[in-house]
Amino acid sequence: NNFDPVNDTVARVTLVDTTTVNTDMRGTDGANTTAPDNASISAILADTNELQTNQGNFSTATGFATSAELAQTEIDIIAAMPSGSDATLAQQTAILNAVNSLNDLSSADVTAAVPTATAIYTEFTSGANEDVFKADVSGISVDAASIYTYFTTSNREDAFKADVSGLSVDLSPVTAAISALNDFNPATDTVARVTLVDTTTANTDMRGTENAFLATSFVTPPTASEVYAEFISGSNEDAFKADLSSLGVASVEFGS
Repeated sequence: NNFDPVNDTVARVTLVDTTTVNTDMRGTDGANTTAPDNASISAILADTNELQTNQGNFSTATGFATSAELAQTEIDIIAAMPSGSDATLAQQTAILNAVNSLNDLSSADVTAAVPTATAIYTEFTSGANEDVFKADVSGISVDAASIYTYFTTSNREDAFKADVSGLSVDLSPVTAAISALNDFNPATDTVARVTLVDTTTANTDMRGTENAFLATSFVTPPTASEVYAEFISGSNEDAFKADLSSLGVASVEFGS
């Protein structure tokens, strides 16, 4: 593969020793070519360092005057101003000192002037102070039954129901199971077996028991002694004797 530096393209270049101005580059046209002034940036950072370290925590910030001190300084400046003439050097000095005193407030002074969270909470909950923040519900009379009635009147309770319109539920197994239930109809369906019947009525179409002997017609049978006594009573036993009259045999009397 003989490389042609005029016509062939290089897939990747690791290091370029010398570059020249290229007017058709995109993505960097108009870019800043001036080196940043790091010294000035450092100076600005040093000047605002107090603000940077006390963001949102002014109780520890220094260099700020309270409202009372500002008001007093204004009074001092007005008092030091001459009436109808230019200020003297002493008066100018007094004004300058009053202005400079604004920057003498320490973080300890600010902390001392601002009450702590515990002190604020104690003041709010002391005595009946917190009552002024409570809602006055003395004129409201609501019971559980009234709330329930309001919620269930009309369709208000629908607002608390889950929206299941987007759910895809297959109810076919449920409907099939319900359809397969054997709903017994006592008027037309037949029972395979009955264990116990509490009450029975006369039935004229029964088969296998028609003309059956009823318990009400049952008579206790005689005992063996009673049967024997009936057989030998009177001439009853003669009915069981053999008839020998046609045999031509004379009557024979056996001795007793």
